[in-house]
Formats: sequence, C-alpha cells, structure tokens
Amino acid sequence: MCSRQRKTVKQELSPNTLIADGENRNDRLQDPLGPFGKWQADHISELMALCERKRLDVILPDVGAMGFTAWSNVMPRLIAIGAQGSPHAWIEPFKSWYAAQIGCAYGNVPTAPMRGFFMPETLCVKSSFYRNKTQCKMR
Repeated sequence: MCSRQRKTVKQELSPNTLIADGENRNDRLQDPLGPFGKWQADHISELMALCERKRLDVILPDVGAMGFTAWSNVMPRLIAIGAQGSPHAWIEPFKSWYAAQIGCAYGNVPTAPMRGFFMPETLCVKSSFYRNKTQCKMR
C-alpha cells in the first residue's frame, strides 16, 4: 500500500492515528557525521518531503544517531510544515532521557518511548511534553 492509499484509509477508519516512519537504519547511516548526525541527508530530506506532502505525520530518527544539534535544526522545520518528531529511543535507556529532553525543548513530540523508569516530576510539571503527570510514571 502506498503512502497516499494509507493516508486515505487512515482518514476513513481512524482519523486521529498518526502515520510515522524513519527509524529504519538499513543503509541510511554514514560516517563521518553529517548535518543530521549519522543519518544520511537524503533520508531526512525524504522524510521531510513526505511530511510536506502530508503523507507522513511524524518522523522517528534514532535520537542517538541524530543527536541534539540535528534535532534542534529539524524540529522547527517540522513545526513549520505541521509535522511532528518523535526521537526513536529503543535499546539504551539513556536515549529515553534524550527523547524527553528534545520534547521538553520543542514540544511537538506526540510520544517518547520510555523504558520502565520513573520520570522526574519536575520534568513533567514544567513541560508541555506530557499531557499530565501520571503519564510520566511507567507501569
């Protein structure tokens, strides 16, 4: 199913569901680092183009491979085109903290993957990142 068909089906069946993509690393990382960390620029450009065409709602590049500086450049662009970013944060628990920090800095993060630990209440209270404090306590 192509992205246009997927978006049409989503609108009909579940209009509040967000379409997200971008965490697949296969042949998309580079060394040395570029403007998007280890992510190849054409991969991020492709994701942004899909967002601009309203075929994608959320991009999910790995927070560790992309880094804070790249996210600080990408997030305002996402906001400008009406898309969101959710830093992919699996494998290492510290990546969840990184994803939460990006969410606190920019908002515009619909969800951040957390790995079963308690998020500090000060982070939850001071940030629009969470809808309410109870979401910060992992079950």
